[in-house]
Amino acid sequence: MENFAGINLTYQSFRCYNDSGSFTTSSTYGKNLDHILDSLPHKVSENGGFFKAIGGQDSNKAYAIGMCRGDLTKDGCYSCVSSSVNDLRVKCPHWKEAVSLAVLRPCIVHYANRPFFGNLEVEPTDAAHNKESIKSDVLTKFEMAWEGLVVKMMNNTSNGSSKLKYATEEAKFTESQTIYALMQCTPDLSQENCWSCLERAKETHNDCCRAKQAGFVQKPNCYFFWDLHPFYALGLDTTAALSPAHTFTKGKYG
Repeated sequence: MENFAGINLTYQSFRCYNDSGSFTTSSTYGKNLDHILDSLPHKVSENGGFFKAIGGQDSNKAYAIGMCRGDLTKDGCYSCVSSSVNDLRVKCPHWKEAVSLAVLRPCIVHYANRPFFGNLEVEPTDAAHNKESIKSDVLTKFEMAWEGLVVKMMNNTSNGSSKLKYATEEAKFTESQTIYALMQCTPDLSQENCWSCLERAKETHNDCCRAKQAGFVQKPNCYFFWDLHPFYALGLDTTAALSPAHTFTKGKYG
């Protein structure tokens, strides 16, 4: 059980690739990985919130990316990536590949012993939602607003630049209720691959979390969040990835 910003979470803040093999910290791969992870927070924050790093040669080569959520400041980005790197070192000290979740901290760190930059990778998937469903008397209005919002966000995100593929949207479905949503792809993805990743994330949402008031879906290349309360900022530092008003239930994909 993790606790962050008042949210009780029933899933973990990282995902290991169990078939990737293991390494020792004194190995050549371990040293190469340490070298690129040490510099990753600085590199990501100084390069607009995204950076790809490679260290070593041949079979001992290590690859890593760091990506900050689009509404983080440079300082917030540095702090987030640094904390995520530390988490992965503690919780996945010997796995050759691992990825952090953007749900606890608004950034992603992914490293591996294989080249993965630009690849569309749709697994592993994590998804969770809070316990509250949209009330039945406004469900039709919610779903109509949801469909328009999601398509618009997918377009805006996938049409982003090679440095940032990020979008937020709001859609009112009653006089007093608004959907707030955020999508982001790693910007090394092509427009087509970003769209495909978000499409798969939307399918996961439909299977596990449809008509829930808040939640998230994350794949290695993309993620999205939604809530009935504001949870993101434009150009402002933020440390909360989700509204503190909710408790989230682990989805079947987590």
